[in-house]
Amino acid sequence: MYVVLSFSAAILSFYKLGYLASKLSSEDFGLYSIIILSFVYIGYLGGFGGSDYVLKVGSMTAHDKQSELFLMRNNAIFYGLLGVLAVSLALLLVSYLVFSIKIYGAMLAVVALAICTLPYNVFESYYRATQASLAFSGMLLAKAVLVIIGINFLVDDYGIVGVLLSELTALTIIVGFCVAQNFNVIRFSGLEGPFVAINKMIRNGLYVSVSNLLRNISVTADRYIVTFFLGVYSLGVYSFVMILYQGGVLFSGIVMNIFGPYLIRRYSSNPSGREVSTLLWKLVASLAVVAACVFPLFAHLTKYVVGIFFQNYDSADVYSMLNMIYIASIASFFVFLLDWFFICISKEYLISMLSLLSFILILISVLFFSLFDIGLRSYVAFFMVVRVSVFLVMAALVVRYAGNEV
Repeated sequence: MYVVLSFSAAILSFYKLGYLASKLSSEDFGLYSIIILSFVYIGYLGGFGGSDYVLKVGSMTAHDKQSELFLMRNNAIFYGLLGVLAVSLALLLVSYLVFSIKIYGAMLAVVALAICTLPYNVFESYYRATQASLAFSGMLLAKAVLVIIGINFLVDDYGIVGVLLSELTALTIIVGFCVAQNFNVIRFSGLEGPFVAINKMIRNGLYVSVSNLLRNISVTADRYIVTFFLGVYSLGVYSFVMILYQGGVLFSGIVMNIFGPYLIRRYSSNPSGREVSTLLWKLVASLAVVAACVFPLFAHLTKYVVGIFFQNYDSADVYSMLNMIYIASIASFFVFLLDWFFICISKEYLISMLSLLSFILILISVLFFSLFDIGLRSYVAFFMVVRVSVFLVMAALVVRYAGNEV
């Protein structure tokens, strides 16, 4: 049932992006993409790594210690919200004093999404840690369904504003349901002191959050780079081809929602990094074979689908860029899988370093734009090379650390 619910949510989310690409202008679609990718930063900066703390430590906590799990969840929600609110107020003040009304309006949307998303993420991490697969896959599906319903009612009349209202409404409804369902437990579980709770969250979740922050910056930075050097129209085209990449990231999340906590539990009962790496390499090899076999079919179907449903993007350059994004998506999927090796052996700082490497490589593209007159297709090729390079570096590190185990 988990697989059915999760894949249904993934398909609906993928459909949502395609639907919005056909409904919104290139400029609005690009702006929507930036807002959706940017609001997570507030959670990373203000959430103290709470969601990752609940997932990691909760996965290693015995199921008969429910009170500890409830306390972790309460701490992550309460102190995380306080941190997010503090960061949000600071960002709103700066944007109001420095930037235009339009940017301030976009920042309001970013802040609202960040506040609503933090408790959603904590509940999702709690359900993942406790292996309540139906609960968190149900959250994914409910969010996708509610957003699509809202979009269908609001996008024609209100455009991007209607889309953002749909996202906020879906998050609010799901978080409200989770709070109502767990109200008595939340009320009686209490909280730890702020210094103790935040210290635990930072020690056990900060490195993963920092790596995710850097990884998201590297993904979002390319939107700004494309806009600055190539203009809003190119941003719209780039956002369209990147729907495939976002779909790959979403699919990897579905796979690791179950497999990641399983690896942590397996490692905690038998601390063997070599065994974990063997399992991951088998999965990587299997998926690589599948991806290679599927690629010819993908290349053929994209021409058919784009030519019929997205005629504004029907060009040889777009098809070429989609093929390159396919390869980049596979490489990134493998990176997300291998992340869990370092999480299991408590070397999360290496994930942060690799995310920083990815970010630095993306920033190097600014130099290429400045020195050479390159187009969007060349930039996408550079993006593909960066993702493949990061995977190769991570693979070498996994081999090294697994081989050094005594």
